[in-house]
Amino acid sequence: MKTKLMVAASLMTLFNTAGQAGQEIGVGVQNPTHQVGRGGFGVPRDPRPIPGDTDLFERELERRAEAARKVEEERRAHEARAAEEAARKADESGSEDYNVTVGDWENFNPLTAGGDVVVLDITEERKEEERQAQEARAEAERARLAEIARIEAEKREARANDIYPEIYVTNAEMFSLYDDDHRTYSFYPEISGWHIFETYGNTDSVMEIYHNGESIVNEGESDGDRGIDDNELQHKYLEAGERYVVQVYLEYWTVRGTVILNVRAEDTPEELYNPLKLGYAKKFWLAPNRSHFTTKFTPKETGWYNIESFSDDEDTVMEIYNPAGHSIVAVGESDGDRGVGDEELQVKKLEAGKTYTIQVYLQDLDDEGFAWVHVWRIS
Repeated sequence: MKTKLMVAASLMTLFNTAGQAGQEIGVGVQNPTHQVGRGGFGVPRDPRPIPGDTDLFERELERRAEAARKVEEERRAHEARAAEEAARKADESGSEDYNVTVGDWENFNPLTAGGDVVVLDITEERKEEERQAQEARAEAERARLAEIARIEAEKREARANDIYPEIYVTNAEMFSLYDDDHRTYSFYPEISGWHIFETYGNTDSVMEIYHNGESIVNEGESDGDRGIDDNELQHKYLEAGERYVVQVYLEYWTVRGTVILNVRAEDTPEELYNPLKLGYAKKFWLAPNRSHFTTKFTPKETGWYNIESFSDDEDTVMEIYNPAGHSIVAVGESDGDRGVGDEELQVKKLEAGKTYTIQVYLQDLDDEGFAWVHVWRIS
C-alpha cells in the first residue's frame, strides 16, 4: 500500500508540473491546486489519489518493458540469421584461409558493423575438421615410422641370427672345395647400387646369388665363366640393408680346388674424385681426350692388398706409385694382363698411413670405354 501511495504522489507531481507548464503558455490554469474546468474557472483539487491511477502507471511500465524485450529478441534473432548466412556462404566458397583467430570476432555485431555484408571465412566447425584432419595425418605418419622401425628391428634380429657367415666388401673369403661341397655366405650391402661378385681360383667354379629365396642370376649365367679363366663374375644392383645369399661350388665334383670369393661395391659418381676406399670400386670413362684416370689410396693397416683394374671391352694398363713418386710395379708388368681377360691385377704390400697413387689408362689410347679400379684384400 505504501508503494502505491508513493506512485500516486509521483503522478500528482507530474500532473502539477504539466499544469504549471500549461499556465505559462496560457492554457488557463489558474491555480496548481485547482482542476481546469469550462471557461477556465478553477475548481479546488482533491489532494487524495485518484482511484485507478496506480494501476494505469504499472500497466504502462509493463507495456514499455514488453516492448524493450521484443526489441532485444528481434536484435538477437537478426544476429543469429546473419551468422547463419555468413557460415553458409563460407561453406559454399570453400575458403582455405585459416589465418583468423577467435579474438577477431569476439566483439562483432552485425547490426552495428555497417558497410558491405560481412562474410565470415571460417567457422568453429571447419577449424575442428581441420584439427581432426591434422591429427589423422600425424597419426598416419607415426604409424608409418613405427612400421619402418618394426621392419628394421626384424632385419637386425634376423641378421643377428643368420645361419650363414657374413661376407664384407672389405675382406674377401678364401676356402677349399671338394666333391659336392659348397660354401654359402650372407651379404648385407651398406649402400644401394651396383655390386660385383667375383671368384678367383684354378678350378671351374659356379656361383648363385639369392634374394628372398629367388635367384637373381640370369638363367644359364651361374657358370658363365665371365671371370678370370673359368671363374665367375656377376654385376648386380643391390638394395642397402637387404639380405643376399651367395653360394659357390665346383662345376666338377671329382676335383679339389681353392676358391677366393670377393664382393665389391661401385662408388657413387659423387665419390669419383675422392680417395679410393677399401672394397669400393671407382667407375670412369676413358677416351682419347681423357687418356687416364688417377686416384689415391691410404691403407689403415699394413699388409698385402690386391689392386685391380677392369674394363668390359678394352685392355687396361695400371701403374702404382709410392709416396715418393716411384712406381712399385715391376718393369713390363703394368700391362701384364694378370686380371680378368686383358685386365690388371697387382698384389702389393702397402704400409699403413702412407698414400699411394694409382693410375689407369687404356693400352690403345685411341680406344674409349668405361673402366673400374678397386683395392681389396683377403681375410
